[in-house]
Amino acid sequence: MKEVNIYVKSGIKSTRRRDGYIGYVLELVTDTKPITLNSFQKVEQMTANQSELVAISKALKRMKEKCVLTIYTDSKYIGAAIDNKWIDGWQKKNWVNAKNEPIANSEEWQQLLKLLEGQPYSVVVGFKHEYSTWMESELAKKICDKA
Repeated sequence: MKEVNIYVKSGIKSTRRRDGYIGYVLELVTDTKPITLNSFQKVEQMTANQSELVAISKALKRMKEKCVLTIYTDSKYIGAAIDNKWIDGWQKKNWVNAKNEPIANSEEWQQLLKLLEGQPYSVVVGFKHEYSTWMESELAKKICDKA
């Protein structure tokens, strides 16, 4: 199975809904030089966590086959929900939490799980990677172009 890395960034850094920009780099690992695809786009009225979930899903939709995935995100929430298997519990309880309240971003989580189905994956949170600075500058350009 091929190895793919997905790097996501959001210009939204708040739990409040805002307009902002997201970006991803989809990187196919090869024996020589990696092959990459990227995209940056505007999103409206999203939280930081929601926007990162959307960015991951958009990257996954570009894939044509199942691969071994490593997802790099700044979202501790996304990392914890996957690593601690919260999403498994949410699914079993029909997308409600221990207080019987609806899970935030349940639509985005359900879409993400559907896209991840059948492929091994892991999540790395807060890791500075080779695309970090470039992605941050691309998001900043988008914000400046908007002004």
